Amino acid sequence: MSFQSCLKKRSIIDSMKQKYTFENLEDAKKANNLFAWTQEYLYGPGHNKNLAKHLLEAKNTIFSLRELDIDSLICVAGPDKGFKFPIDPKKYEITVSEYSKKIQTGWNPPPLIVTTGIFEEAGASVADGTHRLEALKRCDFHKYWTIFVEKK
Repeated sequence: MSFQSCLKKRSIIDSMKQKYTFENLEDAKKANNLFAWTQEYLYGPGHNKNLAKHLLEAKNTIFSLRELDIDSLICVAGPDKGFKFPIDPKKYEITVSEYSKKIQTGWNPPPLIVTTGIFEEAGASVADGTHRLEALKRCDFHKYWTIFVEKK
């Protein structure tokens, strides 16, 4: 592959990453299109097709953009076997550390996707964003933006 081809490919990838900014999320909210934004994100850079499928199949749901107290959120995924969805501790720590460093340099991560009443959870659960949540906590955030999904 030529140098120019590499640059072109990188430019395309960078523009795709920039699509999931907070400004684009606000535009989706104004257009009443948070569901589509969420699906695109989960099928794309969010790499969470299972959640996307479950949200697609869920009936009578409301998607809203909310800034929540992140200390009160319930994690269903994490770095030990006590979680419903265990994550390899080494991989978890590497990702959280990378995200923490990026946040400290000004990166605003995509919103957390929080559900309540969709998967029989007992409260507001982080369905996507466990690594981002931990990185935000390590950077002393106490509130952050979420796409909040609930039953009507």
